[in-house]
Amino acid sequence: MDRFADFVFVLLAVAVFMIFFSIPATELFVPLGSILLPLSFALSSAISNAVTSFVYVVAQRPYDVGDKVRCERIGDDEVMVVLEVDVLQTVFRKVHSGKEVVVPNQVLAFTPIENLKRSPDVTFTIDIDVGRKTTAA
Repeated sequence: MDRFADFVFVLLAVAVFMIFFSIPATELFVPLGSILLPLSFALSSAISNAVTSFVYVVAQRPYDVGDKVRCERIGDDEVMVVLEVDVLQTVFRKVHSGKEVVVPNQVLAFTPIENLKRSPDVTFTIDIDVGRKTTAA
């Protein structure tokens, strides 16, 4: 997100610079557009995978680290433990064989997953000692 904000800032700075020095926009944006158009076609699949994986991990959250899951198409329908969840991939360990399996989240987004053991909610306890002479104000 910071890189995107930097890019927008640089783009605005270039636009202000061009207006200040009366440089026609076509001299800069036509060559830039001819470079960015093929680049957008080349990167569209990668960007789509990244967005799908991000939404899957952040918004849906079908499992957490430590959960026991079963996936129909992954792991031969064997029970696996979630070891690591990243933005682009998830690492599982098969319970019976002990093998680690790295699966792209793009694949998991379209795979039925049965969560056998959901990790409990995390709670924190904070003890605060207050003296008897403390007032509400």
